[in-house]
Formats: sequence, structure tokens, C-alpha cells
Amino acid sequence: MPADPTTRLQLPKGSAPPAGVTACNKIPTSLINPAMQAFFKAYSPGPNYANPIDPSRNFSQNRASINNSDEYNIRVDHRFSQRDNVFFRYTQQNNYTLTPLGDFGSTAGGSPGRNYGGDYVHTFGPNLIFDFRAGYAGRPGVDSSQQNAHEKGTAPLTQAGFADVDKYNGMLVTVAAWRRCWQTCPRSCVAREPYP
Repeated sequence: MPADPTTRLQLPKGSAPPAGVTACNKIPTSLINPAMQAFFKAYSPGPNYANPIDPSRNFSQNRASINNSDEYNIRVDHRFSQRDNVFFRYTQQNNYTLTPLGDFGSTAGGSPGRNYGGDYVHTFGPNLIFDFRAGYAGRPGVDSSQQNAHEKGTAPLTQAGFADVDKYNGMLVTVAAWRRCWQTCPRSCVAREPYP
């Protein structure tokens, strides 16, 4: 992959830059979106870790994740006769997780998951049986309860110029924006909305 002479960005390992071009691993300020720069300054944690052997890693998460998930199963089998058997099974999962993001932020959410099914078997004879099975598996609202939180709230977003932050209590990226972006730049898809 050749380097872009106007950006002078670092080339992938093992690649050599074109003649007269020096890769310096710095993004030119003209290519930095000011709204995103303000976003990262407000919400991203600062470096808290130094390793002289590997200077590319400068942050270590010191807060524990929480996973309070549980599950239970119930199954009932019944034989009505030598020819008729049924069973019913129900599974319930209650999921809740909290993942820390930096020193002050977190993402949390949960949802119930349900799975149930049954089976009826009728034996007509030694060479013929009827077997009917049905079931359902669902996790309603698995993503709808996922929330990101930070002690600074949404004020830095509004100050940076992000649109409709108060309306949605945060940022909302529409599927249309992602689809438009994916069609034009699939390798570096970054939604352009709701940037100012």
C-alpha cells in the first residue's frame, strides 16, 4: 500500500514509502475533525501506564467489570401411553453487565433471554412414528438497554457541536448514515452524522 505523500502517514509493516516520502506516523492537523478531537479530549482516559519495551500501549484498565447474569432451566417429560410421549422445556436467562471505560465512564445493560420448546412423539408401529417439535428463542431488547455513561454527561458533546444531543440524551447514528458511509468508504467507515 503506497503512502499518501500529502498526509505522510505511516505505512504498514514491511512496506517502503515511495521515493522522497517519509512516513512519520502523525496525522496532519488538517485531517483531524475538531468535533471528534473535542470528544476524545472530554471522554477518553489519559495514559496511566508506561512500558519502555512496548510504548504503543499506554493505558491499563484498573476497574473491574461486573457480570451479574443467571440462568435457570425447567423440563417436564410425560408418557401418556406406550405410544404417546411429550416434553416441554423452558430456559430463562437474566443478563446484566457493566464494563468500565477509562477512569470515569462505563457501558452497561442487560436483558432477559427466553427459550422454550416441546416435542410430541406418537408411535404408529415398529416402522412409523410421528414427531412434532416446536420452540422459540428470543432476547427482547437485548441492545435497547445498553447505555454508556460518563460523569461529564452530554455537555461536552453539545459544546463540541454535535447535533440533537439533548433530544436523544446522547448521540444517535442512523442506519441510513452507516449504509451511506459503507457504500462510499467501507474500509474506513465513520458515520458523518450527526457532526456539525
